[in-house]
Amino acid sequence: MAAAVAETALVPTVATQQQPPAEDTQPKDDSNLYSSRLPRMTKEELKRICKELKLYLTPHLNDILYLHYKGYARIENLEEYTGLRCLFLECNGIRKLENLDAQTEMRCLYMAKNLVERIENLDSMVNLDTIDLSHNSLERIENLSNLTKLTKVILAHNKISSIEDLKGLLDCPSLTVVDLQHNKIEDAQVIDEIFVKMPNLRVLYLQGNPVVKQIKFYRKTLTHKLPNLTYLDDRPVFPNDRRYAEAYFSGGAEAERAERKLVQEEEQQKTMASVEWLLRKRQKNEVATAQAKAEAAAVSRGEDPASVPPVDPAKCDWLYGDHVTSDTNSDGFVDVIEADPPTGDAGDAVDNLPMIAPRQNDGGGIFSSVAKDAEEPAADSSILLLGNSQPSEDRDAAAPAVKKSPLIVELDDIQPTVDEQISTTKEPAAAPVESSSTLSMTEIRDALEVAATAATEAAKSQLDDELD
Repeated sequence: MAAAVAETALVPTVATQQQPPAEDTQPKDDSNLYSSRLPRMTKEELKRICKELKLYLTPHLNDILYLHYKGYARIENLEEYTGLRCLFLECNGIRKLENLDAQTEMRCLYMAKNLVERIENLDSMVNLDTIDLSHNSLERIENLSNLTKLTKVILAHNKISSIEDLKGLLDCPSLTVVDLQHNKIEDAQVIDEIFVKMPNLRVLYLQGNPVVKQIKFYRKTLTHKLPNLTYLDDRPVFPNDRRYAEAYFSGGAEAERAERKLVQEEEQQKTMASVEWLLRKRQKNEVATAQAKAEAAAVSRGEDPASVPPVDPAKCDWLYGDHVTSDTNSDGFVDVIEADPPTGDAGDAVDNLPMIAPRQNDGGGIFSSVAKDAEEPAADSSILLLGNSQPSEDRDAAAPAVKKSPLIVELDDIQPTVDEQISTTKEPAAAPVESSSTLSMTEIRDALEVAATAATEAAKSQLDDELD
């Protein structure tokens, strides 16, 4: 009895089990993609876009058409646009390249970020130069044999993986730029089997593929094997890079180091050649300037300019713009022109400071005459010791003969007069100010003012005593 009940209970369970749906053997109908809910590339829509973008309303007069970011799922109604040279269909939902037979003048076709699965129906575009099919669903490169003028193909971010998928590139020998970034290429033989056989390949983007990590010395290898390559991935292939690669594959690391050293020496030689040319040019200009000044001076003196001897380039300083003439010393400095001996009290002595003549023939170069003066050592400069009662003749006899710089004012003729004025007073003289190094002009001026003030006060005190 219990067995019968259990058998009866199982019957509805088996009967109610769901059966798997039968496979649909009928072809899928894509008509739903072109329903009224999706944008269509109708003739009216194309004219509206032309009017909005201020293009020609007559279809065949347009040479460019912007149809990107419209949401189209199909290319259609372009038969009247026979003059198109550039067509933008980026960022749509197009699955198939079709209805482009009338575009025989097409030069650039941009279809990035669509749903294209195959390269086809491009045979009529015999003048096509650039095609962009990046960010699509391509798995194979094919049907490029009729595009004899194609130079640039962009296929980044697709599903290309094997050498067989890339053999379509060999059908188009005119290609110079190939972008295969971020695909699934793994076989390292792709270099020898594909890229080496492309005679005009100059720009190659291969980064983002697994094959990059499998090729030892990736950049050197591709630079060596592709003699016409000028740009690889993210930077150019410079001539020196090619020299390094050739040296490495011919003699190893030692040969590459020797080549790098040779390149460095060549660059230095080029730099020095440029500098020497500039020096010769500058010296030539300075000689011409000095000759013109000499002839002008002869004219001002009433002499014949033709009698002026030519300037010796060896005596023309191109750097400082100085020219050694009969009015200057051998070192290019003008002699110091001193004023008449000072007379009167200490105040008059301060007013009668020696004068220094300005430098002659100053070319006004980037280095002033002070820079040349700075080359004189400190030991060659005259040292002023205020308050020293030793006569100037004794000091000159005791001190060794040194060359005096024109920037240091000679005060030996002033100091005796100041000392005599101070010694005749009843007040004690000012404390001597001595220095073991060259005094600056500011320090000299301050010291002279102190001495003059002391001498004036002493003279005034003496006059008051005489009046009393």
